[in-house]
Amino acid sequence: MSQWDCTPSTLPAGVSLLENQVAGHTAAQGCLGLLKTSGDGTILKPTGKVQCGIREIAFYERLEEVRQRKQQAEEQVQPQLWATLFRVVPQYYGHPKLTIDGREVEFIQLEDLTRGLEWPCIMDVKIGRRTWDPLATPEKRKAEESKYKACRQRYGLCIPGFQFYSVREGGKLIRHGKDYGKQLTEDNIRDAFLLYLNATEEGRLSRPLLGQLLADLHLIRDWARKQTSFRLYSSSVLLVYDAAELGKRSPLLERTSLNDCANSQTLPGVKARMIDFAHAFPSEGTEADTVDDNYLQGVESLVDIFEQFLAGGNMSQLKLPPYQKRKTSSTNRPTTLNVVGAGTAAASQGKKSPLGYGMQSPDECPSLPDGFLPLPCQVAGHAFHKGTDSLGLLKSIDDGSVLKPVAKLLAGQREIKFYEQIQQASSEMRELVLLRELTPQYRGHQKLPIGGELIDFLKLEDLTQGMLEPCIMDVKIGRRSWDPTATEEKRRYETSKYVESREAYGFCIPGFQFYSLQTGRLQRYGKEYGKKLTEVTVKDALRRFLNADGGLCRQQLIQFLTDLWNIQKWARTQTSFRLYASSVLLVYDARRLKPVLLHGGKKSPRTPNPPTPTSASAGAAGSCSSPGTPVFCTNSVNELGDVEPLQHYFQIQRSHSTNHNYEQDIKIMKENYTFMLDNLVGSYEEKIWAKARMIDFAHTFPLSPTDQQPPSVDRNYLEGIDNLVKLFEGLLKDCEIQNSPRQGVA
Repeated sequence: MSQWDCTPSTLPAGVSLLENQVAGHTAAQGCLGLLKTSGDGTILKPTGKVQCGIREIAFYERLEEVRQRKQQAEEQVQPQLWATLFRVVPQYYGHPKLTIDGREVEFIQLEDLTRGLEWPCIMDVKIGRRTWDPLATPEKRKAEESKYKACRQRYGLCIPGFQFYSVREGGKLIRHGKDYGKQLTEDNIRDAFLLYLNATEEGRLSRPLLGQLLADLHLIRDWARKQTSFRLYSSSVLLVYDAAELGKRSPLLERTSLNDCANSQTLPGVKARMIDFAHAFPSEGTEADTVDDNYLQGVESLVDIFEQFLAGGNMSQLKLPPYQKRKTSSTNRPTTLNVVGAGTAAASQGKKSPLGYGMQSPDECPSLPDGFLPLPCQVAGHAFHKGTDSLGLLKSIDDGSVLKPVAKLLAGQREIKFYEQIQQASSEMRELVLLRELTPQYRGHQKLPIGGELIDFLKLEDLTQGMLEPCIMDVKIGRRSWDPTATEEKRRYETSKYVESREAYGFCIPGFQFYSLQTGRLQRYGKEYGKKLTEVTVKDALRRFLNADGGLCRQQLIQFLTDLWNIQKWARTQTSFRLYASSVLLVYDARRLKPVLLHGGKKSPRTPNPPTPTSASAGAAGSCSSPGTPVFCTNSVNELGDVEPLQHYFQIQRSHSTNHNYEQDIKIMKENYTFMLDNLVGSYEEKIWAKARMIDFAHTFPLSPTDQQPPSVDRNYLEGIDNLVKLFEGLLKDCEIQNSPRQGVA
């Protein structure tokens, strides 16, 4: 920055100090602040430090060259992103030099965003939790991290300064600077926005003003969600409007949707613009193909705050969104999900219960838009809990989609980005194409007004669609469930949960439900049950979930294993992601299981009578073993026409060593089970009544290998899925033994 002993005494003709600068280096701080020209309606920004000035000029020059179609190749790569950037960055007019107090100073000449405004209201919102760039010294980093900590930590933004003309006070100018901004916290930062936006005493705001600002903010957000060319540090969004125009119109905000704003009256001079690019760096290395999450978080927060204003009507008692107020104490959690069985109130409601996960009575359901209900069969994750503002999964009546609240800002955007990446994968991206088959169908994301607040949801396929008695188990994969951004407190908390099952298998079971074939009633087990599971009782939980009291069902196990093997195969080869706190959801229809078991009891399609041993066959592979042991005839064909699977079970057992041809084993297994799957009763859709899918990707991080860290698989995830597969393969083996003729099973 250019230091001055006092306000510059001599300025060139036609140039004066900009009186409405609200942040940055100013003359009042002993610096040369922004200047304005009297003739052409532009402002002059000193370039400051040499390298900072070079970077900022380079950013504007590059943008201007694309604007003038001088870089056709660049424009063809991401034309829409460049077009968006043109609309949300001030017009650039070059970098002239002026002599001030005998010194030659270089400036960046830009459009004056307040030109023509009678009462210009301006707010500088600095974007990003991290504001120091890669070249910053340790001292600079420490200084930057000490400022505006409360707001940056929570929202990824801060407010260095703003001014507004109070409509209530007849146009009185009110200014707030850094000292005010540093006192803002998670609880009162919204008050600063309300103050700047000229909220009435009742807390009401101008609908046109909010709608027009949001139109620009959405452009900036959409650009930030897709752009991978830059890393922006210490950059700002400047909000501008004319309070004089606001005073001429009704400032009241009627409760309305964002779409209605497009049809409402407009206010001249309202805009949101990206400014300050002295610390804009081109993306390099591992960052080249990723978005700038640091910048994106701040923009998302800014958009969310304004959208809540728009949806909330009276802002005087605005609360945090439901998904942002989590209760960590287990004492506040209802215990209805530990076990719901015979004799309980929940059990008496049976499978027709309309309640969502965590709800104990219908009056606990929040006010939801028409066409949406709480998902009654959620078994884990954040749920509806009275008094805690916690929001669970929803179900759309129109298209049957499941809606998952986008909780924390960064985590929610990671999950959206993950689903969009695999949805858009081309056929050449085999790893992502396979992943698309292993996850629920992604149907985009949408915002819904709930409790006066606009909340973003992921829309996903309902894996239980069409099931009459859906049985669901959530298996959280990985011994480590905290991601690289977790605090030390979060790491300790995650490590303390499900200790025994995670230590034994590298996974845990947060919850499951099933319809008991013996009682016909819904049984539900929650976190408290899952936390008590051990190496031994995990197997009991799986058998309970599978309704195995009356015997295991091979068709059910085969359908699960078909999906689990595919997930395992993907995990054994993929080197693109690290998955933390991700789950595998096991789903089947108990209504379909019951007739299969009954059919099996009357006429077994599983194992034909063993062939009579002969001298020629006595020593052959697959011949009958000694009396008293199960007989495995590996070359026989059963009544449905499929080859007996146990020989392939042993192939799978040895395939846990990566030295064997695992893919060939899977291929053979699939071929041998195809005929059996094709002969299940009903239409094709009804044939597959048990499935496993990967879910929950809020803590999935892309992996970019370096020279020091070559590509490697995610062993934390792989250990868990390997052990889950082994347990199901063990159940398949038990099923074959159970149905062996020597065991007396029909």
